[in-house]
Amino acid sequence: MKYWKYTTDSDHFQTLYLTDYGRDSPLLFHDENYKRGRLLSKPFPNVSVAYVKDLKELSPSQRALAQQGKLRKGDFPSLYGLEVVFSERALQVLESLIQGGVQIMPLHCDEDQLYLIHITDLIDCLDRPKSEIKWVTGYEGNLVFRIDHYVFDENNLIGKNIFKFPELFTSTFVSDDFKTAVEDHGLQGLRWDPLP
Repeated sequence: MKYWKYTTDSDHFQTLYLTDYGRDSPLLFHDENYKRGRLLSKPFPNVSVAYVKDLKELSPSQRALAQQGKLRKGDFPSLYGLEVVFSERALQVLESLIQGGVQIMPLHCDEDQLYLIHITDLIDCLDRPKSEIKWVTGYEGNLVFRIDHYVFDENNLIGKNIFKFPELFTSTFVSDDFKTAVEDHGLQGLRWDPLP
């Protein structure tokens, strides 16, 4: 099966920011349990977001689209490029594919119902000998700086449609089945760049 890095298209769609930065939200994103994919206890912390509206805060391509009235909301709005966020529609389409490997946390947003998708499937699936890996100096074998060629052990990914792996826990990967569902239902806001 083919796998893809979950990458939002923040050049062509609206992006989000934390409205309550400095209070509860950053604590969640810096929490070791969250970063390592461990289940979070309920009640979930309140995380409030809003769409970036200030033209000065937009990228040049976003700004050009906004000035033409063509900067749209996607189904996967970027939240600083790292977090996985689904629209209500995306969740309805993809929930059955991702259940069991995530926690779904409602976000507080005045304009839309959005969901933070906390990935709990950190899977030891990177075939280290066959992949081309640049390690962080001093953390060789534990923390990835860059991967120039990905090879996955597919035996560890049977039935997995969204996942992370421990050496590169800041990146999320999805299966071809996930990509197909997104495309078949016309969901927008992701880029599909092949993995090297």
